[in-house]
Amino acid sequence: MISFSLFMGPPGCGKGTQASKLSKLTSFGSVAHLSTGDLLRLEIKSGSSIGNKIKESVDNGLLVVDSLVLEVLHQEILRLQKINTKFVILDGFPRTLVQAIALEELFSSDPSIVFDKVYWFDVETEILVERAVNRRICKSCGQIYNIKFKQPKIENVCDICEGELYQRNDDNEATIKDRITIYNRETLPLLKFYKDRGVYQRIDAQLPESEISNIIMNHLKKN
Repeated sequence: MISFSLFMGPPGCGKGTQASKLSKLTSFGSVAHLSTGDLLRLEIKSGSSIGNKIKESVDNGLLVVDSLVLEVLHQEILRLQKINTKFVILDGFPRTLVQAIALEELFSSDPSIVFDKVYWFDVETEILVERAVNRRICKSCGQIYNIKFKQPKIENVCDICEGELYQRNDDNEATIKDRITIYNRETLPLLKFYKDRGVYQRIDAQLPESEISNIIMNHLKKN
């Protein structure tokens, strides 16, 4: 059995950071962090027939069709089952009501999957913008910093691997506000969808990182 949780929220809410952090803990069983973006990139790199179809869409500037995303996701779930993974955190999917319904159908078709919770990371827009414009990322290992809230020990140098830090081109006020607008239009309606199913769990994502981690860990430990 695999207990499946979704981490959802607006861009910059910290869901990816928390998922990555929790996946490294072994205190309450094996935890896997699945990012659909990462899975699709790995599938392309593999050169599989599915990967080639995904690459064709990406190369043509098209969105990858939901059926391919779900196929890649299910393949990974089957792989995780074989290595006795206990918890799976899905980050970055679904983003629309159509995707949420398709994911629900996938879960219901596999009796070995237990759909646990949707952890909804709630943050005010002003905070999201402030986080984005101050975010810095390590070029070598991908570690994320914030020059206002989470500074490296040495300016522009990663604490972990001493790699150079950089700012993404899209980490600016105009772009983040556009992304939030899209999120509010396409993804926010899923809030009611998951509330109606009794799996919604609000997370105050403006709390310190360690407090958020403890809240989620306590929920997971109850399973």
